[in-house]
Amino acid sequence: MRLLRASCKRSFDREGVELGGYASFYAGPREAWLIMLAAGVAWERRFGDLEYADGDLALLRRMRVRGNARIRVLERAAWAVLESRPWAHRAVSDALLDEDVTAETVTRLVEAGSR
Repeated sequence: MRLLRASCKRSFDREGVELGGYASFYAGPREAWLIMLAAGVAWERRFGDLEYADGDLALLRRMRVRGNARIRVLERAAWAVLESRPWAHRAVSDALLDEDVTAETVTRLVEAGSR
């Protein structure tokens, strides 16, 4: 993520809540795509066969992610997302066993599981 601004000065957010300091990041579509690719690598490293992650690794390198350390950082971030939402991951995985899913399907599954 690209840092937009960081401050240690007393300030207020848009709702008037006092902040003792803050960091603001831009996480655009590229970052989301990198995390998604890294999730495949992280999953295969933990539970599968890393050879199945070849495509994800190739795409990460095509997007100019260089070095194993950088890839591992993305994997950790991706794993944190996967680990913090196991119910969503399972619901989507289960649905994929039955059929292809659309964005609407994923939205419905996630909304139903978050209730």
